[in-house]
Amino acid sequence: MTLMAVIGAFEENKCFFVEEAWDNPLLHRNDASQQLQSFVGRYFEPIGLPKNDPIVVNARSEGRIQVINWRDFWGTPDKRALHERIRNITSLRRTHGKYYLEEEYAPTYMWRLLPQVRNDSCTSIEWHSLDNDEYLVFSVRRGEALEFTKTQDYIDAVEEACEKHYGGKMPKIFVATDDCAVMGELREKRPDWVFTSECDRSNGHNQGFMLTDMRQWTLEETGSLVVSCLLFGFQSPISFIACNI
Repeated sequence: MTLMAVIGAFEENKCFFVEEAWDNPLLHRNDASQQLQSFVGRYFEPIGLPKNDPIVVNARSEGRIQVINWRDFWGTPDKRALHERIRNITSLRRTHGKYYLEEEYAPTYMWRLLPQVRNDSCTSIEWHSLDNDEYLVFSVRRGEALEFTKTQDYIDAVEEACEKHYGGKMPKIFVATDDCAVMGELREKRPDWVFTSECDRSNGHNQGFMLTDMRQWTLEETGSLVVSCLLFGFQSPISFIACNI
């Protein structure tokens, strides 16, 4: 949602900064000594102008700051970051063409993990021995009160991709998911396929990523689990892109 607002700022040729809400559940801990001052600042390189930049300070004092609500973009097709939408962003020298801004520009220049976090993520990926083999990646997200895609649908899609892109030879499959129970379902349906996931190193935590659990985390746990969540499915593509930059 942040990226949608940032893309909107570029399209309107406006300066922007990111400010985390005071009630952001990512920040708060039951133990006040483990409280985070900034989630974005702790794990990501700066996005936009700093809040103390003179441009931001002056705009705030003059009442010229427009607060962008994610709902303003999510529910409006003309503003939403849809695939293959025609872009005309002169500030990025992108005009009159289809441009995958989210996949190309954003992860490389704007939504970048800090070097140590990138290194930890890439090291974690290396554990899965994906470097020298062809592999396939898909994300199974079950973190919202929605009707989930059936496991069989993923199996069918993989079999189609195998014939089309892998010459009929089934590759290793990395599964990014926020619900580790899916790994048992996949392996039961296709016991001869090779699946790998961060779930295999999750110490039996099969409930996936629970936002409410973060209040119990220490700063150390937050760091290690954020890296794990990047590979579980929480913004999972960013980890893979970051490792190839």
